[in-house]
Amino acid sequence: MPIVYYMQVDTQVGSLFLSTDTNHNRYVTQYITSGSSLIGKEINTIEVWMHKAGNPTGNITIGVFDSNRNIVKVFAIIDATTLTNQIKKYTFSIDDIYKIKANDYIGIAYNGGDLNNYVAARIDTNNPFDGTNSYRCRYGTSWICCQ
Repeated sequence: MPIVYYMQVDTQVGSLFLSTDTNHNRYVTQYITSGSSLIGKEINTIEVWMHKAGNPTGNITIGVFDSNRNIVKVFAIIDATTLTNQIKKYTFSIDDIYKIKANDYIGIAYNGGDLNNYVAARIDTNNPFDGTNSYRCRYGTSWICCQ
């Protein structure tokens, strides 16, 4: 049985909404700074608490992105219609491992939906992974990070 290396948040204190609506985000991630102790750690599983509102369509990408929002490593691509309306933990694994690097954005991207049909990702505002050396970021029209 392979060893599972998790990127997970088990406590949630809020949600960020994802859609192409101007009031929502398109990416919800954990940003890894150059001083993070997570650099060099290996992950092969990402867990995300999500649900949908309304009937969003399109694909959700779970993985690692760069600062220009290019995909660095895909852990999964799922159809937004498969989410439930109830908050649920979704687990996405890859067969190999990914070694975390400085300036990685680890999380989810969704470029569909609208004001009434969107994806919601649960968040922990306490930055549980590495304090101020890795923190939650979102992207609507530019990166906004919360330290």
